[in-house]
Amino acid sequence: PPAARRDLGEAFRLAGIEVSHFFFEPIAAIYAGLVAEPVSGVAAVFDWGGGSLDIATVQLRDGVALTRQVDGWHRGGTHFDRMIAEQAVTDFLNRNREHPATRGVTAETVLGRDGMPGMQAGRALRLQAQDAKERLARDAEVPVTALRFLGIAALNYALSRAVFSDLIATDLAGAMA
Repeated sequence: PPAARRDLGEAFRLAGIEVSHFFFEPIAAIYAGLVAEPVSGVAAVFDWGGGSLDIATVQLRDGVALTRQVDGWHRGGTHFDRMIAEQAVTDFLNRNREHPATRGVTAETVLGRDGMPGMQAGRALRLQAQDAKERLARDAEVPVTALRFLGIAALNYALSRAVFSDLIATDLAGAMA
């Protein structure tokens, strides 16, 4: 937002740093690429981070990126972590549905929803899911585990690239659209 840029610029000025321009993150990535290899044409840059997908379409001409369209979508890595954790919890609950401690328990009660905190086990599992997602870049299958999950038994969920691709297929289609 303009006010945030103005405040940030003022903070830099007070620190003795001169700022000539602020660039939206995908545009900054284009400029970083142009330093290495100046090109001309049209480019789309996707910056899919922790909480959002930012997309910029630019016209590249003589080392300058002219912004044509900037858009965003509030889906990102943290949403994917939650989907993985939900899969792992649901799998665990299905395998342990006869245990008295699982009566009335859902993935939502474990992980929390809409500002409601989940259980401590759910917070730890989301961190496991984030790690598993990152390890899928080099491994075809990774474990999501928790010892004595919900005080019952070990949660052992095998996350494969294929399962992860299925989980995020709708998000990928939406991003491409």
